[in-house]
Amino acid sequence: MTKLLKDIGTWLRKNDVLCVDHLMVCIGVLLLAVLLAYLGSNLAVFSPLKRALEDFSMTDVYFEMQRRPDNVANKNIVLVDMTDLVNRDKIAEVIDNINDCEPRVLLVDLIFLYGGMRNNEEEDERLLATVQRTKNAIYSCKLTDYSETKKEFRHVVYSFFKDVPGYSANLHWGYSNVHEMRSSGIIRDFSLSQNTSEGIVYSLPYYVANMCNGTEPTPTNNEMRVVVYNNTPFTELHHSDVKKHSQMLKGKIVILGTMHEESDMHITPLGKMPGMKVLAYAIQSYMEHPDVKEMSFPGSLLFSFLMAYFSAWMGVMITRRFPNTYLHVLKVYYFVIMALLVWVGFICFVKFSYNLKLIYPLLSIALVEESRHLYKWLIISLSKRGKPEIVKKSIYAIKKK
Repeated sequence: MTKLLKDIGTWLRKNDVLCVDHLMVCIGVLLLAVLLAYLGSNLAVFSPLKRALEDFSMTDVYFEMQRRPDNVANKNIVLVDMTDLVNRDKIAEVIDNINDCEPRVLLVDLIFLYGGMRNNEEEDERLLATVQRTKNAIYSCKLTDYSETKKEFRHVVYSFFKDVPGYSANLHWGYSNVHEMRSSGIIRDFSLSQNTSEGIVYSLPYYVANMCNGTEPTPTNNEMRVVVYNNTPFTELHHSDVKKHSQMLKGKIVILGTMHEESDMHITPLGKMPGMKVLAYAIQSYMEHPDVKEMSFPGSLLFSFLMAYFSAWMGVMITRRFPNTYLHVLKVYYFVIMALLVWVGFICFVKFSYNLKLIYPLLSIALVEESRHLYKWLIISLSKRGKPEIVKKSIYAIKKK
């Protein structure tokens, strides 16, 4: 074992694997990244670059890789569209029809405010009666007025029947708020629960998944989950076709909402889609990948350093081995190493529910050659001026014949 370790050490020194120069190149990569971040924050001309990096996620690439025209439709979730309905008694009729189909869970992605558009008490009474007899239903609410100091939402907007005596005792509520990096940004993940002035409130996807599994949701300290947009088709029904296709709804998760309401459209990695479809993907994601883990920020930085160090060493080796064609070989190397990282990240995400968070490693690899050229220029300049011996020993220094 001792001889093997000695041989490995000899090989590492002979091939300049353990070299201060590679470490300095990595520091150069870090400085370049900091410079780009500074320019993106302080110069308007670089702000598109900053926004692009903030909005970029490797999961978008993975979703695109999973897209196929022959994807198998989801067999557990059915979307019922009632965009053209405005009367509450008609909506109540649709809920009754769905309830008669005996769905596993009915998610009502609608909020009925006091009075509504028509302010019709008879319609409200019909809806109240329907809500009372509907089984295994979860109703949407919305969290508003977030307090940064208390880390909670001050208000929760419910449908009008939340506080009606005799109706609210057995109702289940989940918030439909979406999570965006910025206003009108891309929706990539969802929270499991949030703190409010009224206590813990669970998200609709998390609550639905637990109800399907027969488990009780538990507070998760605002834990986030990735929405896996794998281009799975969902069965979509118009509200008028519910009775004709009752078997399609039996034992399924049924989401009732609007498919063509512009105010409920959201930007996703697959393009613009209605909120109820985003909910369907979120529910599917949690049920199929309940324990998705993500590489921590320190872990991502360490991985970035290792990839930058390895690429700095490879840059030197390729230049030595291919003195005449090293530029072309370097391009092939960077293409292969980036493609390999994306492939490994894809396998980890799809097979092991682990997100490698490759944005920083890929960025560091992209900056290595620029850092190497700057460092080489600095070493050559110092070497010509007879600077310290440590500079002369650099692998980038001009060697005297």
